[in-house]
Amino acid sequence: MPKVSVIIAAYNHEKYISYTLKSVLSQTFQDFEIIIIDDNSTDNTVEEIKQFNDPRIKLIENSSNKGQFENTNTAISSAKGKYIAILNSDDAFHPEKLEKQFNYLETNPDKAAVFTLVNVIDEDNNKIKDNTHFYAKIFNQQNRSGAQWLNYFFYYGNCLCHPSVMIKKSIHEEIGLYDSRFAQLADLDFWVKLCLKHDIHILQENLTKFRIRSNDANTSGDNIHAQTRSAYEFSQLYKNYLKIFSLEEYLKIFPSEQKTNIAQEPALISFNLARLAINAKSTAHKKFGLDTLFELMNNPIIRLHANKHYSFTNADLISLTASVEALNYNAQFKNDKCLNELLNYCDMEQYFLNSSKNQELEKFIKEQGDKKICLWGAGAFAQTIVKILKDKIKITAIIDKDPAKEDKNMENITIYPPNKLKNINPDIIIPSVLHTEYLLPQIKDFIADNDLKAKVCTIFDFK
Repeated sequence: MPKVSVIIAAYNHEKYISYTLKSVLSQTFQDFEIIIIDDNSTDNTVEEIKQFNDPRIKLIENSSNKGQFENTNTAISSAKGKYIAILNSDDAFHPEKLEKQFNYLETNPDKAAVFTLVNVIDEDNNKIKDNTHFYAKIFNQQNRSGAQWLNYFFYYGNCLCHPSVMIKKSIHEEIGLYDSRFAQLADLDFWVKLCLKHDIHILQENLTKFRIRSNDANTSGDNIHAQTRSAYEFSQLYKNYLKIFSLEEYLKIFPSEQKTNIAQEPALISFNLARLAINAKSTAHKKFGLDTLFELMNNPIIRLHANKHYSFTNADLISLTASVEALNYNAQFKNDKCLNELLNYCDMEQYFLNSSKNQELEKFIKEQGDKKICLWGAGAFAQTIVKILKDKIKITAIIDKDPAKEDKNMENITIYPPNKLKNINPDIIIPSVLHTEYLLPQIKDFIADNDLKAKVCTIFDFK
C-alpha cells in the first residue's frame, strides 16, 4: 500500500497539468499513488495526462461535470494511502514537499494535518512580482493554537492553502469529507471542523506553488460571482461554531468575551455566539446570528436563561429582525437586483461609460477639481473605480477594514485601515461597493467623526 495518496481534481487545465504531474513524480519521496479525476474537460487535459506512463497514476474520467469537491471526495474515498495530499491541477509541489510533510506527521502523531508556506506563481510558472496581490502573502502564516485558528477563521476567513495540506486519512473517516454544497469555502468549512477537534501545523518552508491566473480566472478569484457566493457560504459555515459545547473552549476561541459580562451558563453558549455574530460587521455574520437566535428562542429553556441573564425575550428578537441590516429585505432586494444587473456585464467600466451613469460620472468629475478623494473598500469593485477615475481625478487613499490589506497597494494607491481616515482627512469618501444605500450604515459605523460622515459620496450607487 502507498504511504501517501495525492488527490487531483482536474478540469480544463491542459496548459498546466503536465507541470503539475511532473512536480509530483519528481518528489524526493516516492511512496505514493496519484488519483486524478477529470471533470469532463472540454480541452486536451485528459490527453495530456495520458502522456504519462506511470502505474501509480490512476485516471478517472467523468461523463458529466460534478464539481471540484465532489470529485475530491470520490478520490479520497478510494485512496489507499495513510496520508492524503491535495493538489489542484494547475498548482505544483516543490521537490521535498511530500518527504518533509510525511516525516513531520510520522514524528508528530498529535497533529492531524500539516500545511506549508506558499510561492505564488503566474501562468508561465514564474514567481509573481506583485507583492500587493491578495494571494501574495495570505498563505504565509505563523502557527497558531486550535482556538486561535478558529477565531481567525470566524472573523477573517481562510488563510490556509488547500493544495499545501497533507492530512491523515483517518481524520476524514472521523470528521467526514468536504461538504460539496460549498463551491468557494468547502476547504475552510473543513478546516473549522478539523480545528474544533484536532491540532494542525504549518511547516515554515515554501513547499507549494499556488498559481494565480490572469483576470481572476481561479475558482477562488476576486470576482463578483465568487464574492456573492462566498457571502452566502460564510453564513452557512459559521454553523460549525454551534458545536462548541464547553464554556472554557468558547472563551479560548473568543477571548474578548472574557472581558464582557457574558452569562456563565453552558446552555447560552450558542446564544452568546449568535449575539457576537450580530455585532460583527459582515452581513454573513449578521444573517447567521439572527438565524441562530430565531432557532434558539424556540427552545423554552433557552428563552428562560436568555430572559434571566440578559432580559432578552422574543419581543427583542422581533425588534432585531427589523433593525439588523442582514434581514432588511427591502435593501436586500435592491442589492440582489443590482447584482443581477451587473452580472450581465463582463466589463463594469463599459457599463458606466455606456449607460446613464456616464452623465453622472462626467458631472461628478467636472465638479471635483483638486479635491482629495478616498475610496472605501479594496475589493474587485474598487479596482473598477480606480480604473475609471485614476487618470481623471486624484485618489489620495483607499480605506479597507480587512487587516490583511493594510499598507498594501492597489494601482499604486496605499490601502489604510479606518482609524487612519481622520489623519488623511479627505474632501470626499467614495464607497467602492456595489450598493451604497444598503451598505452605507455599515460604512458609517466605522467613521466616528460627523464631519467625515458628511463627506461620503454615493456617485457609484446602483439602484
